[in-house]
Amino acid sequence: MTRPNSQTEGNLDVLLIGQNDLSFHKLGEIEDTLIDVLEDGKDVEVVATTDKDALLPDNISQYDVVVDYMTDSSMNDDQFTGLSNHVRDGKGYLGIHCASMLEATENTRSGRMDELEDLVGGAYLGTEDPQKISIDIENPDHVVTQNIDSYETMDELYQLRTSDDLDILATGDAGESRSIPVAWTKEYGDGRVFYHSGGHDRRAFSSPEFQKFIGRGLSWVSRRI
Repeated sequence: MTRPNSQTEGNLDVLLIGQNDLSFHKLGEIEDTLIDVLEDGKDVEVVATTDKDALLPDNISQYDVVVDYMTDSSMNDDQFTGLSNHVRDGKGYLGIHCASMLEATENTRSGRMDELEDLVGGAYLGTEDPQKISIDIENPDHVVTQNIDSYETMDELYQLRTSDDLDILATGDAGESRSIPVAWTKEYGDGRVFYHSGGHDRRAFSSPEFQKFIGRGLSWVSRRI
């Protein structure tokens, strides 16, 4: 299979998928801000949805990148196959915050959690209430972290189980908490994956440095940088 070249021209079509049926992590509460971040000066067009059928092979094929903000990431076989194959074949996946909450979904019972964890690069194990967190850049030489400084934010600091094939870009520290991975990149087949565990609510999304991370993560998974 031929690895896609850098996509430097043309419009980038992005599927933003989340949900609104829980009392937290509502796509509707952060959708406008996130779309502004994703579309900012990049010739990007974002389509937002809560319908997981957007991941079916015939539907997902029109998008260059999937941005995942789903807390309930359970999918039927066709939906998961659509997402997995899409990224394996060279497209981009950008997971934010709750995209790693795989053990809290029906995927655990269906046996698909391991496959999803392989795609995301890690899985949620637990968290505390939002608090002041220090985000430290661990790989300043990576193209994603260029021009991004270490910063402080009010957010949840996820405890995460992570795989060994990650390029850890940043870690988080909440004082007594040990530094844990917060942002990373990885390859998935011929595709690229970026994940950032921040983004619990509108306050978290207001951080300029977090927004830079998301914007540059999008550029990396779409091979624009």
